[in-house]
Amino acid sequence: MRDFETIALELFEAVPERDAATSLRQSSRSAETERVRAMLEVFGGDRDAACRALGISKTTLWRKLNARP
Repeated sequence: MRDFETIALELFEAVPERDAATSLRQSSRSAETERVRAMLEVFGGDRDAACRALGISKTTLWRKLNARP
């Protein structure tokens, strides 16, 4: 087993669950925000068109743009 730890140390490193979950949540939010911004750019800032393309409401668009990182 010790040899396996040497080869794949990252499998044995302790990662607090809360930190991992927070990191995943932040990554997800960040990705959503970037996608919303990209769609706004594609549609020249037209929020209605971006909302239609993303399948979200204007309220959801606003929330995603103003979400804390």
